[in-house]
Amino acid sequence: MTNRVRELTIKVVTRFVSGQSDLVSKEEAEAIAHDFLYQVMRMEGGISEPSLKGELWVFPLRVGYAGTPDSEPILVNRITGKATYRGLTELDLADPH
Repeated sequence: MTNRVRELTIKVVTRFVSGQSDLVSKEEAEAIAHDFLYQVMRMEGGISEPSLKGELWVFPLRVGYAGTPDSEPILVNRITGKATYRGLTELDLADPH
């Protein structure tokens, strides 16, 4: 986790715990999505420009060296800062470790 991501994560968690109503900004969501991609999913790839859908930042995912579009995006909740990816179950099942 980079220092910038750590700083943004602490900011989001602190804001959530203190009950502040500020929503996760695009910059914060990008840092969270990047960290989720590299630290949790552990995939080669990148995220594209996000769109806002209700309380979610939606980051299209590109995987592999060629940047092939994935059918599932990384989602970052604007209220909690939590990142999710629907395909994570399939990744976990495919991981022999």
